Amino acid sequence: MRQVLLSSAVALSATFATSLFAQDNAASGPTPAEQAKALFEDVHKAYKTSGCVSEETLIHVPEFMGMEAQNIKVKALLSEKNAQFYVEEQMDLYWVDGELSIITPGDDAGYLAVEADSLLGGLEELMPGGSAMMPGMWAVQLRYSDSYDDWISSFTMGAPGAEVTSVDKTDDGSIITMKSMMGSAKILINDSKIGSVDMEMQQPGASLTITVRSNVSLLKEVPVIKVDAGDRKKFTSMEEYMEANGLDEGVEMPEEESLSGESAPDFTLANMDGSGNVTLSELKGTVVVLDFWATWCGPCKRGLPYLNQFNDWVKEEGLNVKVYAVNVWEEGQDEKVKKFWSDNKFTVDVLMGSDDKKLTDNYKVNGIPTTVIIGLDGTIVNQHSGFAGGDKMIADLKEAVTKALAGDDSDEGHAEGHND
Repeated sequence: MRQVLLSSAVALSATFATSLFAQDNAASGPTPAEQAKALFEDVHKAYKTSGCVSEETLIHVPEFMGMEAQNIKVKALLSEKNAQFYVEEQMDLYWVDGELSIITPGDDAGYLAVEADSLLGGLEELMPGGSAMMPGMWAVQLRYSDSYDDWISSFTMGAPGAEVTSVDKTDDGSIITMKSMMGSAKILINDSKIGSVDMEMQQPGASLTITVRSNVSLLKEVPVIKVDAGDRKKFTSMEEYMEANGLDEGVEMPEEESLSGESAPDFTLANMDGSGNVTLSELKGTVVVLDFWATWCGPCKRGLPYLNQFNDWVKEEGLNVKVYAVNVWEEGQDEKVKKFWSDNKFTVDVLMGSDDKKLTDNYKVNGIPTTVIIGLDGTIVNQHSGFAGGDKMIADLKEAVTKALAGDDSDEGHAEGHND
């Protein structure tokens, strides 16, 4: 009996030791983020060292919120010094000889062209943060950027909080699953190429699944890429191009939820500069302008310089108005937000709203930028979303706060939405 017990004890000890070894081995293995980074680095190396990345992509966007389903074809040729990125019936983008050109099918009169030492630099100048929000731009990021953060951000369309949750091996290749504050994505990588991407974008009360299928070829020879602008006139700044096309007049957008006419929901938020907290209810008797924004939001970043100009005007005029840029949807990114503000030398006070889980729900903010104007009595007199040009934005804000200071809380004459 003693021998049996001893044998059982030895066997149990061996089993326990084996289990501990397996746990230690698993714990010491690469994390999903490390596995994903290694896979993306292989893709980046393959793309960057090829003569040219040739990619044909089909993007399927299902019917959503009254919009018809779409199948969008994208073609890209990406070499070291030149590139072409074609979105069927939407855009033809060229980067040739240090110049970035954008041609849209609906505009036969003109096109936009700016100097650009790099494709990514030119895109950032024209569409700050906006290029990350375009499906299919990951090939551009993986070809030209050395930043892992840029790579993963491109697969979540610039949404904050992107992180890898798992990496699974399949017969078709490796599937990387990641999530963000706006949804999730599954990326198939095979033979150091992106094969497919499935993105699920979450909106309040709805979700949208975008499927992308890619065919990538790594070419040794670089094809000739030439800008085909026809007889179109060349414009050298976004402002000049938008003005010539009447885009500053705004674009009609679907009706959005608004709290106009209701009491503004109270909040207490920290001022980014460390000067203390700001409680909205304590500002009653002052007109308050709230601009909800995030560093990853392209339209937000295009509008912020004009919000800064508007704030300067408020101070110069000595008006009883407080302007706040309310940062949202960037939880845990305080240092990034501070650096962005400092780098751009903005002077508008920033309220840190990302940690307040109810703030955007309370204000019915479904998209950003969203601007809310609160009257002297604490009632919301105007609320709108989007950006449609700086001059219009400033003019509309001036008109709205002037009416609010006069106690005019009717809807007539209030600032129209700055739609993008």
